[in-house]
This record gives sequence, C-alpha cells and structure tokens, in this order.
Amino acid sequence: MLDEPFSTRLLLSFLVLIVFSAATVFILKTVFETPGPHRLELTSQIPLTSRLFCPKCLSSSGLELTGHNAVRCKNCGFIFSLGASRWEVVLMKNLNHTPNLKTARCEATANQAGRRGKDYSSAKTNGTNQASSYFLLLILLASLGISTPCVPSESGFYAKEDFSGFYDYDKSIPLNATEELIRDEGVCKIYRVYFNSVNGERVPSLISTPSGSGRFPCIVFLHGYGGSKEDILSFAGLIAAEGYAIIAIDAEFHGERREEGKALYSPNLEESRNGIIQTIIDLRRAVDYIETREEIDGERIGYVGGSMGGILGAIFIGVEPRIKAAALLVAGGNMSLMIMKSQHSAIPAIRKYLEEQGMTYEELQEALNPVDPLNFIGNFSPRPVVFHLGKYDQIVPAEAGEQLYKAAGEPKQVYWYDSGHDLPLELVASRILDFMDRELKGRVFTSHEARFWMTRYGVPIMAAGLAATVLAYFIISSKRSKQSKIASAS
Repeated sequence: MLDEPFSTRLLLSFLVLIVFSAATVFILKTVFETPGPHRLELTSQIPLTSRLFCPKCLSSSGLELTGHNAVRCKNCGFIFSLGASRWEVVLMKNLNHTPNLKTARCEATANQAGRRGKDYSSAKTNGTNQASSYFLLLILLASLGISTPCVPSESGFYAKEDFSGFYDYDKSIPLNATEELIRDEGVCKIYRVYFNSVNGERVPSLISTPSGSGRFPCIVFLHGYGGSKEDILSFAGLIAAEGYAIIAIDAEFHGERREEGKALYSPNLEESRNGIIQTIIDLRRAVDYIETREEIDGERIGYVGGSMGGILGAIFIGVEPRIKAAALLVAGGNMSLMIMKSQHSAIPAIRKYLEEQGMTYEELQEALNPVDPLNFIGNFSPRPVVFHLGKYDQIVPAEAGEQLYKAAGEPKQVYWYDSGHDLPLELVASRILDFMDRELKGRVFTSHEARFWMTRYGVPIMAAGLAATVLAYFIISSKRSKQSKIASAS
C-alpha cells in the first residue's frame, strides 16, 4: 500500500497533467481548427465589455476584430490586441504608425463612462464562443500559477507593455533649421532656433553655447507647466561658465505655441495626450538638431526638467537612447494618481469632467498609459538618473514621485527635501552640476555642493570660530593675569 505523502504527490502530479493537457488541447484547437490568419468570423462587431476602447483615439465605437486576438479601430486605423487578464486593452504595434496623432477623433464615451452602449452581436469562431475560450484559458493560467504583467498601484494598474511606438518618427524629415543670434553675453552666445518636427510643427527653441573652442556637452531642458523656453535665460550664463551648452524648446501649447482655449493639462484627454506625445517627439528632434552643431559633443547629452518638464522628461529619456544622464525635479508617475490627488490649479477641471462622464480612475489610467512615465522610466537603465523631490509636494504628489523613483532602474539616486513643490534651487543646482560633471565629463572629484555649503555656512562658522578664539584668549589672559598678581603678592 502506498504511503500518504507519495499518494498526495501522485494525485497532484495527475491534476497538473490534466490541466496541462487541457491547455495543450485548447491551444492546438485554436491554432489548427480555425482556418487562415483571420480566424474569427464576424457577424457584426465585438461582444466585449464596456471597458474596451481604442488606446489611440479613445473611441469606443467602430472596433472590429481582424485576427485571432487583434482589433482594428475604423476611426483611426490603429490595431491593438485584447489582454486576456482583465478584458483590458493592451497596446500592440501599430502596423500603420504615423506620428499624425492630431487627426484622430474622439468618439462617444458612453462605454468608457460605464453606461450601456450599443448592443453588439456575437462573434463566432467556428461555432466556439471566443469569450468562453478566453475564460477557460484564464482558469487554466490561474491554476498553473501564471500571472499577467500588470503592476498594482493605488489607483489601479499601470501596464508593462511597450508604448514606445507612440514616439517613433521619421528621422529623415529635414530639420530646415533657422538660427538667429539674440544675445552675446561674453561667456556664451544664445540663439533662437526653429526646426521641423512631425505633424507639420515648427518647434521654437533657444540654444546657448559656451564661448571658446572645443566640443561641449549639452543639456536638454524642458520647462514646467505654464513656462517657456525663455526660462533658461536666467541661468544660461552660469551653465556656460561650467562648460555646458543648453537647449530648451516650448512644449505644445506653451510659449510661442500657445493656442487660445488649449492646454496640455486639459479635460480633453485626447488633446492632452497627443500634446504630450508631440512634445516628446519635439524633444527628440531637438537632439537631432544639436547633433548638427559642430561645437556640441553628441556623445555627451544630458537632460534636466522640473515639474511638467520632469514628468514628460521621464518619458523622453525612456524613449531617447542618446541621453546619457538625467536629473528629474519634482517629477512623478502614475497619471491617474496625480490627477486624483494633485492640487494644481488645472486639475480640478479634469476631475470634474471624469465625474460628469462617469469615467473611473482605472479607465483613465488605461487611456493615459501611453503617456504615463511609469511605463518608460525603467528603459533608461543602465544610464544614471537622479531625482530631486519635495517631501510635502501636493502639486506633483510626493507619492507619485516615490513611485517614479521606484520604477526607475539602477543606477539611480534620490534627494528628498523638506519642502513642497518649490525646492531650494541653489542646492539643487549645485548637486545637478556635480552629477553632470561626473556623468558627462568623467570627473571623479566635484565641488559645487561643497562650495554651496561653504558659501552658505562657511562665513558664519568662521566668524563664530574667530569669536570663540578671541573669547578664549581673553579668558586665558585674564586667568594668567590673576595668577601673576597672586604670585607677586606672596
């Protein structure tokens, strides 16, 4: 008679064999019993839950199955796949990708809002209901302990898919750059530059180059929300004195690109998302441009961005391989969390829109996954990144900053400041300069932060030390004088 432990192992092995056999039969049936590449015979449209919408144009109508696990949006031509884990949409490579995202139109949001939409008829796959097959597969995967690549966060999930295709562009597009010298400050020259980007955009930018000979490392800079490229004018001379060139662009709907009634943080989610994608591609075109400048070393390019510039910068450095080091200030990830908790003045209008549309934050996250920094920051590794975050930041919530830092790969470093969204910029600047000196110039010993502390506290410490020395001298002198008087009297 078999002993109990062996019997238990035998029974478990038998159950695993049954599950494995069922999965094998299911896969073979799916592959071999359905003819041709288009295995689904459509009677109308897709019998899916109201959670399904196009990841590109956000439309919940005009979706059709074009293959075994592929869906095509009739509105924008985008092709994507169905995630078996939660009936969620998982981005698939766009077979007809073009960067002209502005032409996409957002359709009715009834299904996104959780309201009952059209009554779609069933799709057949040679008499076998596809939804039932997926349900069976889910059970089999769960029994085998196989999980899907979704990472939980406070407001739902952020995808572990590759969304970098949204930021591809045709590098052969001519830049047709025009340059105009607007300042000669001795230590540097500042030019106003315009160059071509995708979607027919002409990108306004400023570039500052140090005086002198040689090839200089360059910093790509993006301003915060409501800022502009002119933000670099106040410190371009300081950067040049340290031996760095710097280039800044106007983000979409900022600076010279302002448009009445349009904003990058807007209840119009499609417009906001397309504006972010446009800005990231424009930053990549800025790198294309600086590679044409003889005085700039294209192998030593860094990135610095704060607030919105840090959020978008985390995406940019994740899709742009030419950036060698990055500093992100008061940045964050998890778009739905930031919209849920941020006290930025532009955000309440977005929350009101979500409430009016009945759109959940999980649905919002799915729509914004292509522009969520959490899905890109890990791609920057093994290149170094440093974070500067405020412990009490309520504009870009500190929790979102912590999530972004944790999602980044090594090597990484974080400085937490006892501040809100406004950081102590002098200290931050000294640390960033030390960081860039090490990573772009290869310096082992750096001194900017040390000089900051000496300048800030060195004089008071030296004054206090001098005063203590003088006081000690008088005390000792007084004691000696008394001792000598006593000695002479005796």
